[in-house]
Amino acid sequence: MKGSRHNKVQISFVTLWYTFGYMKKQTVLNTVNEFPKEIKLEELLERLVFMEKVENGHAQAKSGKTVEHTKVIERFRKNS
Repeated sequence: MKGSRHNKVQISFVTLWYTFGYMKKQTVLNTVNEFPKEIKLEELLERLVFMEKVENGHAQAKSGKTVEHTKVIERFRKNS
């Protein structure tokens, strides 16, 4: 089944697993439960990646790893 859609999804999932790491099981379950009975796997994976990034952002903020708003504006202006 080389090159089939199934293999591409499997590779994408493995890539996501190693790239983004772990999530809370409850977050995964809540996210899955928000979807209708039939869903596209791609949409689910996109939502899970988004939720993982949100969780990481909250953890960084709690640990004080934040950037002041004025610094963000400066960075965007330099890169524009």
